Amino acid sequence: MKKELKLDEVQEILDITHVYPVVQSLLEKHVCFAWESLKEKYTVKKENFIRLHPNYQNEEALANLLNQWTTKAPKQLELLLAYIHLLKKDGVVKQADLLKKSGASSAQLKGLIDKAILLVTKENVERIHLKEKEVLIDVTDSGKGISPALQKEIFTPGFTTKKRGWGLGLTLAKRIVEEYNNGSLMVKRSELGRGSTFRISFMKGLS
Repeated sequence: MKKELKLDEVQEILDITHVYPVVQSLLEKHVCFAWESLKEKYTVKKENFIRLHPNYQNEEALANLLNQWTTKAPKQLELLLAYIHLLKKDGVVKQADLLKKSGASSAQLKGLIDKAILLVTKENVERIHLKEKEVLIDVTDSGKGISPALQKEIFTPGFTTKKRGWGLGLTLAKRIVEEYNNGSLMVKRSELGRGSTFRISFMKGLS
């Protein structure tokens, strides 16, 4: 007798297409439990960060640079202004955020780097954030992204956009995080064509 079954094996045994109601009933009766296996090892996420060259990090030097800027490269000027805005807003500037904010291309950004006005550094990005009263875990993928309309449905049992999907993965993940560990699981942000970031949060001292 097998101690564990995959969902497709349950489907084959019961000879039905939608096995979620059966699995849900068994879970509620504590007859069985469900889990997902992680097949990939954790790898540190790295992102490109943009910084101002030390020569322009004081306000006077930066002001002189902007005042003397010619009209030959207006997109690079937009890049600089977008950089200043993001730096004041977030404290750090990621390359992806800067290009999106300014609407500039990677080549235009490279122009400012070649002129030794901006610097690019590749840095590790922490996925686990320890706060005073909670622990935050961000999980980012590089998939197709989720539209705002679908973000409200993705945790619904049986909902899937895949041809061979079961629609159980996020449902089970949300249940495990929220019902069994007193946490929360939500879509932090998502952009079509670029991927999504999910946030898991746990309050310290709760189990």
